[in-house]
Amino acid sequence: MDIKKLGLISTVVMLSVTVSLGGCDLFKSPEQLKAEKIARLDRIWEEKLRKSDEASAKLKESRKHKYELLHKYKKEFENNEFVPGLKEAAEEEWAIEKEADKASDEENKVWDKLSPYLPHHEFDTRN
Repeated sequence: MDIKKLGLISTVVMLSVTVSLGGCDLFKSPEQLKAEKIARLDRIWEEKLRKSDEASAKLKESRKHKYELLHKYKKEFENNEFVPGLKEAAEEEWAIEKEADKASDEENKVWDKLSPYLPHHEFDTRN
């Protein structure tokens, strides 16, 4: 067997293995590829949205805790610097706010990739 036949045989074997494992997009129509891309982006966006919502809920709870402390000690202390636990609550809120902003940014990035593929209403003037 000469080298050309061996090269051809190995190429055919590799292609058949790739196709059988589903790793080849050569035989998929553009519509199938687009539908798969939209479905993948939608799954990613839903996960990022869930994380963003969780972070927003944590931030809301943290702010609620901080304002409860302020309200509780409002009459006792003239200056908010001396309210017990306020500094820790404010630092916790700041850290959670950074986490919520990051989650929101990630969700928005995925949405920006997904939105061109979604159907638009005829009166939608945003795009």
